[in-house]
This record gives sequence, structure tokens and C-alpha cells, in this order.
Amino acid sequence: MSCAGDDDGKNLQSNRRLDNSDLEELVSTAISYLAVHGSVMNETKEADSKMVHSPFALFPSVVPKDCFKQAYKLATLFNLVAFRISNSPDYLLKHLEPLTGIDDFSGRLVQLYKETVQKGEGNRQRCQFGILRSDYFIDVLQGKSVLKQIELNTIASSFAALGQRVAEWHQVSHSMFPQTSAGELAPIENIENFVRAMKEAHQVYNVPESRILFVVQPNERNKYDQEIIRWELWKQFGIKSLRRTLRQVDEQADRSSLPGKLVLQCSNEKIPISVVYFRAGYSPDDYPSEREWNARRIIEWSDSIKCPSLGLHLVGMKKIQQVLSESGQLEQFLQDRPEEAALVRSCFAEQYSLDLPVQHIAIQLAESNPTDYVLKPQREGGGNNLYGNRMLQFIRRASKEELSGYVLMKLLRPREYPNYLVQKGKAFFGNCISELGIFGAFLCCGNEEKWILNEPIGHLLRTKWTQQEDGGVAAGNAFLDSPLLV
Repeated sequence: MSCAGDDDGKNLQSNRRLDNSDLEELVSTAISYLAVHGSVMNETKEADSKMVHSPFALFPSVVPKDCFKQAYKLATLFNLVAFRISNSPDYLLKHLEPLTGIDDFSGRLVQLYKETVQKGEGNRQRCQFGILRSDYFIDVLQGKSVLKQIELNTIASSFAALGQRVAEWHQVSHSMFPQTSAGELAPIENIENFVRAMKEAHQVYNVPESRILFVVQPNERNKYDQEIIRWELWKQFGIKSLRRTLRQVDEQADRSSLPGKLVLQCSNEKIPISVVYFRAGYSPDDYPSEREWNARRIIEWSDSIKCPSLGLHLVGMKKIQQVLSESGQLEQFLQDRPEEAALVRSCFAEQYSLDLPVQHIAIQLAESNPTDYVLKPQREGGGNNLYGNRMLQFIRRASKEELSGYVLMKLLRPREYPNYLVQKGKAFFGNCISELGIFGAFLCCGNEEKWILNEPIGHLLRTKWTQQEDGGVAAGNAFLDSPLLV
């Protein structure tokens, strides 16, 4: 399904070059605004790292309005599909269990999930709570803009808060330099909507003195994106929260309450946990020892509401995305909504399995047109995909079994626009491409789909240089941005 053309966007972003004095003043003003309003990160993951401004686009980037609206409409449908698959253990294990002998990390997650299902521990899951982010490129096919999904993130969907702060800066710059950003700026309430969704889950748990637990990485670079949400929970609803690494969860968990309740022993206080919000746990680096795996098991087997549960986490794996693109697979989970299933399918990019029986098809495509494809492992967080010559080199040296843990996706070709990208106080001008992410939240309790919440809750635009392959702000390859709707 194509969106409206965005030829007008070329004109809107063409008049963006500033003379040196105007540029210097505007960049300085932007950095000051972002620092005052908390759009900051730690420069490194070292404990004594200094604070720096988040990387950002100086001006908002063009997004066709119809594509933007379509992406928002899709959010509730992806929430529904993700929920239904997460409650289908046979389906998940059928497609993911083969990974256990190929990819150590993915296999360990799948084995823990299988163990959880077999022991019936997942029955303690009162509700499924998800905060997802579906990421899209707006592909250009025969002159038309077409919304195409890159991936569905089901765990640790980040930059809602810092992305909102950059969008708010663009509203300020829009009034200061209107000739550089003519057009409509999308309203944004990521932070307010995030905390409202968390409040709903916290209230469902309904245990006095309980708190929301943020599971985080040690020396997290993106700490302040999380802290804005934590403090807003307290300001708006008086809900207290904790930050803990997986290792700290293992150290502080009150064993006498397990496996039913997750209670953390903090000094002389025992604190029950209502909601576990994962901002870590998606990377092998998050599990350096058995203590972290034990913490994940403790959390999963407790009755705290997980965001996400392990089943929902696994729905975001690339293999599930690729399988859903096959004929009839998505439709299994939207049998009651055939027209909406067609809308969801329209945004799928071309993807190919590397399972052994059909592996030769994907390899032939990659080798014949290496610049048209990307090889994706079962990983989140940016910086993991393989392109061009690196992809070919890996295909030629990897075993067939190792390759079967990957999926092949056809590269998308979004339109380029000029902009200034700012990092470490320096602005550079050039052609860029942007990736649109739509946040969706759902809360559904029981086996009969008792929906408490299912809605889009915000958006994020990330922009990178045209020649940059991988994205990811935390990985250092992308810049926070906001949509200029045309």
C-alpha cells in the first residue's frame, strides 16, 4: 500500500544551509535546550563517564503524512499479533527451538522459555504487558512512498523520552528559523503515554507498597532516557520505582517469597515488585555469568507483570518476523480480521529463510545482488547486521548450520534529504535517511483477551548518513530526529 508522494519534501528541506555564524548560534542554542531538558547521555559505559548531549538532527526530517498515519494505525494490530503469538508456545518453539544448537544466546533464551512452559510457571503471568516499537523505512518504489517494516522490537524499546525532547526542540527551532522547516510538526506525548501505560499495569497488580522495577545494564549510557520516565511516574501518579541490574536482582531477591512473589531486599526493607520493565536482557553482554540467567528465571517465574514476558520477548526475534512474512502465517493470528491482516502484510519487506532445505535460494540471491540485501542475526540493539562484502565473506566462511540462524532481507531504499547532524557539539551537513518508529502499548489479562489497553503511544524518528549501514543511537550510528509531515 503506497502513501502519498513526498515530492514537496524536497523543497521543504532544500533551503537548509546556514552561514557559519547562524549555524554556530543555532547549534549552541539547541545543545543548551537539550541539556536543560534532559536530552543527555553518558559518553561511555565507564562508571566515571561524563554527560554529553544526545546526538540529534538540527532540523526535523520529512515524513509523508499518510505513511505516518498508516504506521500509527498498524500499532494496535502489531500489539494484537504479538500478544497472540506470545500466548502460542507451540508456535514459538516450533520455529525457534532449532536455534538452540546454532546460536548460544538465542538458544539459551528459548531453552528457558521451554522450561518455563513445561513447568507451568508461566501460569503466574497475570497479564501480558508490552511496550513495543515497530520500525519502518519509507521505501521509494517507482516514485511512490511505501511504508515497509524493518523490525518489531518487543523488549527495551528505547529513546521515547529523549526523542520527545528533540521533537520539542524542533518546535522551538521551527519558530526561530521557519524557512528551514516549513510544514507540519507531529504532536508528541511519548513520556506521558509511557507512564500512563505503566500505571495501568501497576494498578492491575494491586499490591500496596509495590514498586516498578527497571532492569538495566551496568553503567548504562542511555540512563537518562529511562530516568525521565521514572521521575514522571512519581510526579504524575506517585508510583515509586527501582533501577537494578540482573545481577543485583539475583543478589537482592528474597528467596523465601520465590517462586511466587518477586520481593527485593533493600537494606532493611522488603519491596514487592509489581511490574518488571526490561531495559536490558536482550544482548549476550547482559548475561556475563549464571547469576544473570538466574535473575531472568526468578523474574519469569514470579507473578510480577513482565514488560515483556519471555514469550513476548521471543516474538521479536528475526526468525519470527521472517516466518510471519510467509504466505498464510500472519493470517493464523488475525483470522477474525482479514482486512486488517492485509494491511499488516502490505508493510512486510521481502524476507528469506536460511533454513537448510531452502538455504540455497537465499544464498543465491545474496551472492547475485549483494548490495540489495542485508543478513540479520537474532540480535537487538543495532550494529549486528551484515551488508555487502562483509555479508558475502560471512556466507562463504560460515557453515550451513551457522547460516540457518540468520534471515535475509531485501534492502529498503528510503528517499534522501539534506540535514545537519550534531554530535559532541559539532554539526555536519549532508544527505540523510530516516527510520520511523511507532511505540505501541498493550495490557491484556487472562486467557480470554480481556484488553485493558491497546493503543499507539508515541513515535521516534532516527536519522543517519545515507552511506551509514547500521542504525542505532546507542550504537553511535544514528541521530534523534522528529517528523516533518508533508
